[in-house]
Amino acid sequence: MTTVVRVPEQNRLMVSVKGAPDILLERCVKYVANEEEIEMTEEIRRSVSEDVIKRFSKLGYRTILLASKLIDPDNFSPLKYKAEEQIYNMESELTLLAIIGIEDPLRDGVKAAVEICQRAGVTVRMVTGDDIDYARSIGIKAGILNEAEIDFTNKEAYKPYACMLGSDFENIVGGMREDDGKMVVANLKKFNEIVKDLKVLARSQPEQKYMLVAGLKEDPNNVVAVTGDGTNDAPALKKADVGLAMGVSGTEIAKEAADIILLDDNFASVVTAIRWGRNIFLSIRKFLQFQMTVNIVALFLAFITGLFLGESALNSVQMLWVNLIMDTFAALSLATESPSDKLLRDPPHSKTESIFTYPMFKSIAWQSIYQIIILLIMTFGVPMMFDLPTKSHVDAWTYENGVHLTMVFQTFVFLQVFNLLNCRCLKDDELNVFEGVHKNWVFIFIVVLIVSVQFVLVEFGGVVVKCSPLTSTQHLACILLGAGSLVVCLISKTAPRRFKNCFKTVNVHIKM
Repeated sequence: MTTVVRVPEQNRLMVSVKGAPDILLERCVKYVANEEEIEMTEEIRRSVSEDVIKRFSKLGYRTILLASKLIDPDNFSPLKYKAEEQIYNMESELTLLAIIGIEDPLRDGVKAAVEICQRAGVTVRMVTGDDIDYARSIGIKAGILNEAEIDFTNKEAYKPYACMLGSDFENIVGGMREDDGKMVVANLKKFNEIVKDLKVLARSQPEQKYMLVAGLKEDPNNVVAVTGDGTNDAPALKKADVGLAMGVSGTEIAKEAADIILLDDNFASVVTAIRWGRNIFLSIRKFLQFQMTVNIVALFLAFITGLFLGESALNSVQMLWVNLIMDTFAALSLATESPSDKLLRDPPHSKTESIFTYPMFKSIAWQSIYQIIILLIMTFGVPMMFDLPTKSHVDAWTYENGVHLTMVFQTFVFLQVFNLLNCRCLKDDELNVFEGVHKNWVFIFIVVLIVSVQFVLVEFGGVVVKCSPLTSTQHLACILLGAGSLVVCLISKTAPRRFKNCFKTVNVHIKM
């Protein structure tokens, strides 16, 4: 930044400049020492660079150089200095006044947040306009870089592209070129070779940040998130899959270009965004697993009983209640789980990943088969086992002949209630489906509500719902058969994975 002020005592103008030392030091021809201006030699310039600027940067101080010069007011006109060359001339032949080291410590929790991101499979890269020494120091402090990666004497761990200048990065990959009306990285092969190791990009321009984002997005397996606060960051924020703007220091243009705004300007909030994003995706999977199971079973039961009994085992009122359970109540109960830290131990989801996983497919198959078998036994075997009268489609409903199908209805609902618990845990290694359930009061409330309403419908629904009151033994039998789905869930998760190769991935994608 350059400021021009009048010095009345000398009838001259003072040009005061502040900026990056690695750029302005080359433009200084003198320096002030003991209130005298001394000629700047190459040896002094080299000493200032090594002993002051680099030492400050390695200590984690952001450095700013202050310089000035006096000019003749007759040769100065604000309108004159518009071209880049003219501005350069005004900011040349300066006198070095001071080099200031400003301590800008990391926020609390940033290093821990970086470690969490790395454990979660997220590659954290720092793109900054600061000089390379300062950027390297901050990268090490934040845990983005480790010293072995930039130690060229360590042949095993050294990575030449771990920390580099934005200009070098652009020169090596050849910048951007137009391809079919779209801007792409000129040398994608070299780009992929660099980004494999790249951790810190220093003295980066907005165009180089955009190029990095565009190149990473060329790989369909990459999900690219970018943080930024300035107007110049807007193109990169918009190009990224997820743009995160700073809510406090960010400009309005950056906020408009972003998808998420971090209200506290803290990188640690990125971890929260990752945790909740993964939790939403997991909730969708839980709901789909439950939905697929209950729909398969309900469709099969309606078809078979309609074929052999002349009417569906579940009447229209009962089906409406079942529909309420499997849609509204299931969505509320499974989508209100708070995100756990376990989500951050999983690898990221790629954009091409199927929404259905093998454990989900296995659970749907096992639960559907078990529920269909139980409901067929209840439909065609219970009358003989419990010596109950049966009702054909031509008979009028009575409390006596309605007990049979009421037990079928009761069993069907309890199968879904216990399967709700199963759907809380989708992975094969999550055997305890009750883990953490006490923390989700919405889930508990909905389960209690379903069970309570179900008992009211069975005991008092009568002719409206076509439900006959059941004995304690009959209620217990229905509940135990429903609870059997917990055992089936345990078996399905511990069963051999020999059929995994038969599973065809269903490429269903959800855009959010």
